[in-house]
Amino acid sequence: GPGRHGISNAFFLYIRDPDGHRIEIYCSDYQTVDPDLEPIRWSLKDPQRQTLWGALAPKSWFEEG
Repeated sequence: GPGRHGISNAFFLYIRDPDGHRIEIYCSDYQTVDPDLEPIRWSLKDPQRQTLWGALAPKSWFEEG
């Protein structure tokens, strides 16, 4: 079902296309920054990283390549 990302505050829905690829549909804008900036590393334990509401990600999402 739908959910809401903590970092971007975006509403999202993940679906599979006919070929089995996972697609994210969202209704917010991801921040666009200079590609030369050092990436921000988020910890899985950071409360801002969490999904604010919605179902937890299935275990397979962490195991797929």
